[in-house]
Amino acid sequence: MKPHRIPLYDFPDVVLHAPEPVVKGHPQYHPAKIGDAVAAEGLVGDAISDRAVEQLAVFLGGRPVVLVPIHALESEGVNEIPMALAEELSRRLGYLSMMGSCS
Repeated sequence: MKPHRIPLYDFPDVVLHAPEPVVKGHPQYHPAKIGDAVAAEGLVGDAISDRAVEQLAVFLGGRPVVLVPIHALESEGVNEIPMALAEELSRRLGYLSMMGSCS
């Protein structure tokens, strides 16, 4: 199911890698949400979609970008999933990411 999004100027549509129940049901989801970077890397490695990465590559069209993860402070720790996803997307797309710049 595609989430409903209200258009914002020419901001691009959301690109999903995996359905929310698949991500939240992954055994490494909870540890990643509370600060386990290794669990976040495992979750992202299992959930990232080659098709979604290709959609992003086409959208970006080779333009230089810097991927910046948005960290969420959870009640039990810092969610490491955004960082792991930014790092993996950066690796696959050949871009830079802002490692640890937002906290």
